Amino acid sequence: MTLKMFGYGFSPVLGAVCASLCFAALPAHAANCDDPQTQVEINDCSQALYEKADKELNVVYKKALENLKAKNPERIEAFVNIQRSWIKFRDLNCQYAAIIYNGSMGPTVRDRCLKTLSEERTKQIPKLFFYQLQ
Repeated sequence: MTLKMFGYGFSPVLGAVCASLCFAALPAHAANCDDPQTQVEINDCSQALYEKADKELNVVYKKALENLKAKNPERIEAFVNIQRSWIKFRDLNCQYAAIIYNGSMGPTVRDRCLKTLSEERTKQIPKLFFYQLQ
């Protein structure tokens, strides 16, 4: 049986096969980050750790912006530009680190680099505002 869709023949069987192949690429379950066993799990866990560090960085960054808005609004633009430049540095630096491992370890190397630099920046921002973030 062939259905007409957008002027083209469409087979429901072919559609089901395509859909099952698309969903087969999705992970069946979340990675066990306490004891990852495959490179895919290690990559997934490294990404999750980076995302956590990035969320923490964003909390500190937003707090700094709020403090600037309240105490030194004329410095907001400079701080935003500094942070944008830092993000470019972080991303390019970690992209380069991953290039060295041009294979399945690349994502883990990149994400661990992103995590480490994000954690360092999370500690740096309050030092830039040592008297303002209290």
